[in-house]
Amino acid sequence: ALYQEGARIILRDLVTIFPDGYGGYTMDQSIERFLRFMNAEDGRRWLFLRGIALKHCHFSTEMGLALASGLRQAAILETVNLEVVEELLEAHPSLGDALLSLDHIKHLEMWTGGCHACELLEAAQWPLQTFRSDDGHLDAWKDDFNDDFIVAPPGKLPRGHPFSFLKGYTQTLTAITYADDLSPNVPRLLVQPVYPNVLK
Repeated sequence: ALYQEGARIILRDLVTIFPDGYGGYTMDQSIERFLRFMNAEDGRRWLFLRGIALKHCHFSTEMGLALASGLRQAAILETVNLEVVEELLEAHPSLGDALLSLDHIKHLEMWTGGCHACELLEAAQWPLQTFRSDDGHLDAWKDDFNDDFIVAPPGKLPRGHPFSFLKGYTQTLTAITYADDLSPNVPRLLVQPVYPNVLK
């Protein structure tokens, strides 16, 4: 019982997977160690995973498929942090598919995104409450951009506008945070009815 409870307590916190340069672990080895831990007890530990952060995108297809298979079982996963998300989703589309299969993701961070990141957000049906990102995705739909894209009226925002691809979460989002200064006009959009529950 203590063995099971220990794993449950550990998995309450965000689990971060990254290559360990000091310990000499590659990203593949870090994922393999994580999977070995999660697949113990006949894989029941996936049911306790609440948050995961992937800090690197360079790992083998085999590890990507194995991780995606596990994530599909993470029924209460609420927090996801994806760095270099565009390269990650391009190299490992199975991870995007796995995330789309989940329906409890509430807190999302996506860094250095692009077309794949935008498409994932548009396709997902999560009860998303908080979203953090940088402006990497702004180049994703540059053909849609024009001089007026920041101040376009609600409902007529080009697809590349930083809030346009979040339109599926208008009733659930309470916070949208960008690490970069997109424009002095962007914060004005937060108080419009498009995102009535956004506080900051």
